[in-house]
Amino acid sequence: MASTIPTPLLDLLRGPTLLVRTGLWLLPPAQLDDAPDEAARLGIAAVDMREALLAVLPPTADFVALNANRVLELLDCVASHPAAGGCALVYNVDLLLARLTFAQRGDVWSFVYGGFPHRRTPLLITMPVTAHSLLPAAATLDQWQQVGRAYPLPELL
Repeated sequence: MASTIPTPLLDLLRGPTLLVRTGLWLLPPAQLDDAPDEAARLGIAAVDMREALLAVLPPTADFVALNANRVLELLDCVASHPAAGGCALVYNVDLLLARLTFAQRGDVWSFVYGGFPHRRTPLLITMPVTAHSLLPAAATLDQWQQVGRAYPLPELL
């Protein structure tokens, strides 16, 4: 993954100062597949959102009905349960977001930014830095970066 591990962001997420402990780790697409290994290096849990979605589907499901609420329920489930190392590195969220409408993606990002207060486990969400249509809107992403909840900061991109 990225040569620089986002320890300042990880420390912020695991610390006592944030009410909502969600962060974004923006990565080149080629480095996204290394998420489980990177989580192990960081000493935190790794959660594949694609697998989390498949785990809650009935065995007879022929297709996946996916909407913003389903994505948020999955993320909330991860954030509400204890995780190794006091944090969960969440990956493959981009695959779920790609199935949503533009407006639904905005709803997900708005809620992830401010709607998970007091959850047990902080979420470090990995996203491809080049997937502009899947990331929060530019103004929203600026907010994430200004408060230190997105890594890398713009000057490092």
